[in-house]
Amino acid sequence: AFIIAFLPGPESGKAVIDLINGHFNPSGKLPITWPKSVDGAGAPYFYPISENCKDYMPCDVEFSFGHGLSYTSFEYNDLKISSNSLLYDPFSLSGSETSSINVQVQVTNSGRLPGSDVVLFFSFDSNRHVTPDYKRLRYAQKVDLQPNQTTIVSMDLKVEDLRYVGNVDSSHFILQPGLEFKIGVGQATDCRLNDDDNLCTENILLKSSITNYMASCDISCSIWEKYGCMNLEKCFNMCTSAEGGDGWSWNYVQCIDSLTKTFPEDENHCWKLNTFCRDITKHENGLHVSPVVSLVALFLMFVLVGGLMLKVLNHNAKFSSLRQNENETIQLSTIKIV
Repeated sequence: AFIIAFLPGPESGKAVIDLINGHFNPSGKLPITWPKSVDGAGAPYFYPISENCKDYMPCDVEFSFGHGLSYTSFEYNDLKISSNSLLYDPFSLSGSETSSINVQVQVTNSGRLPGSDVVLFFSFDSNRHVTPDYKRLRYAQKVDLQPNQTTIVSMDLKVEDLRYVGNVDSSHFILQPGLEFKIGVGQATDCRLNDDDNLCTENILLKSSITNYMASCDISCSIWEKYGCMNLEKCFNMCTSAEGGDGWSWNYVQCIDSLTKTFPEDENHCWKLNTFCRDITKHENGLHVSPVVSLVALFLMFVLVGGLMLKVLNHNAKFSSLRQNENETIQLSTIKIV
């Protein structure tokens, strides 16, 4: 065994002595994956070790992320999960019963000495629109246990925790209804290689109450609702039924998102979204339309009508003047003839 202390400071010598003499039971965990090959820095835990390393030899892992020794030992048993599915329901005011799930495991100090252990919960995505992480740390909790003592460690996973950067737009986190994943407990647990491990759950499915879910509509409507411009459900219905079948597009999302970043919090900005990006409410009755927009439209209408009336009056005046000149010319010609 060896100690990895990184940059512990000038008092590290005393701490190392306490660890070696057994005055303190170590409980630290490795924050990277340490391959057997010389790579200079190690690898982040969520990225798989490359298939080929030095001289095209297979890469073996010396120490995985979360590895750490102790003077005692711990056992994990009785992994339980509250549900095999999660439901995304943005229209529910109180939240859906399956908008989060609970995962719990039984941890026992099976050694002869008191000790501390960091219990790690990982997710393993089975499918995703973009290449998923090899695994993703979802929760960690440190527990202090006496010999033969047992405790329950649990975590709650919410729908919003499953958002990731999508394959079309790199500036927003999206959901993927139909996503399947597993939860595994412990640093050595790999639900990709050993999916029948008793520390891996069954597949968990992400569902949506929206039949035709579109990520661009999700982001757009969340912005409209944030500023009180439109009811969320009506917004989704409008967006998902838009012409083309792909919602309001990510270009529209980027437009309103960049626009709202300049908004003060205490003003009505709904009219700006339609004026400077796209008027998505022009064919919809009963939706919120800013009074400023109505006043501006009314003013422009008066200007237009007034301009037309002035043109008509000027035209009539010119026509009357021409008629008068023609009559005078006729009278003069008649006098000359006589």
